[in-house]
Amino acid sequence: MNIKGQIVEIPSNSPLYGLQKPEFQNKEAELTWEAEHPKYSLFDGILIGGHDGIEHFTIGQRKGVNKIGGAKESLYVIAIDKSENRIFAGAGHNHPGLFAKVFKFSKSELKWNNEMSIDAPFNVKIENQSTKDIVEAKLYLFKEIIFLEFEKEIEKAIFNDSVNIFNNNNIIATI
Repeated sequence: MNIKGQIVEIPSNSPLYGLQKPEFQNKEAELTWEAEHPKYSLFDGILIGGHDGIEHFTIGQRKGVNKIGGAKESLYVIAIDKSENRIFAGAGHNHPGLFAKVFKFSKSELKWNNEMSIDAPFNVKIENQSTKDIVEAKLYLFKEIIFLEFEKEIEKAIFNDSVNIFNNNNIIATI
């Protein structure tokens, strides 16, 4: 069932993108902060319109948010808040909300090819099955949480489709 919701535009110069990185006691705390930041709210931007259901949107998508007039640059979905039924959009293909350096998943979100024992971080390659884009990352496991840390920020949209995780040229998991 489609439930109408709000679309909020977050400016690219939002203070959310300039927050100073704090000191961390350990790598897990640092990765958690990187993966969860920023968290948008209605008050971080400008309410620019509505949508007919969040199930029609993915990160990086332009279709559906560009029907709202007045934007000088194309609008892209930068975040989806399911609990508030809200879409957050940013103007321009270089908007900082389209990129991230760290991604967080529960261990159960990954389909493992073999049950693995992960004691330390190790290097992996990530391949988007649709685009065949390959990027290198470091995989960390803390209890039941997996982090993928990239050398530099990558497009969040890489995880809109199935992604293979490789170690030593073998697929170890799929997201």
